[in-house]
Amino acid sequence: MNTFIQENRKLLKFYHIALLLAGWVLLILGVSYYPITIFLIGDSFFEAHPIFRLSMVGASFQLVAVGFLGFGIAQLIQFLFDRRPKPGFILRHGSKFLYIYLILALIRMAMTNALLMENWLGAGAGYATSTFWRFVFSIVIFAAKALILVGVSQFLRRLTPIMEEHKSLI
Repeated sequence: MNTFIQENRKLLKFYHIALLLAGWVLLILGVSYYPITIFLIGDSFFEAHPIFRLSMVGASFQLVAVGFLGFGIAQLIQFLFDRRPKPGFILRHGSKFLYIYLILALIRMAMTNALLMENWLGAGAGYATSTFWRFVFSIVIFAAKALILVGVSQFLRRLTPIMEEHKSLI
């Protein structure tokens, strides 16, 4: 492992800087996306369909979540270089971040599907079929996302103590 780090030190440093930069850009975009949209669209934003407004909040949330993921991976790379025995805060609590992300994604999916179902009940047969399949696909996609996030969270929760112990032995 140490030989891999030494051989690829420049590339890992580049990835570390790139991930930090991308994380900050995504975090700033995520936080400012919703207010900027309200500012640009104006009062018509509040008159828009709730699905549109909900998708804007979801898009902001996605950007922030991916930004934190970038910070976590950057902390993992930094942990490989540093001699500190403890990883960074996001890396140490990464499984909690992933579980919070999963819960918020579940709430967003439930709200979006509730609005879709509201439209589905009052629509014609063609639109109802299309909405039904969107609902089914959103459930399948969310189930896959949930399984991946829980798996990565469990892996991270078990990996962090091993990395800390390995650093303390060196």
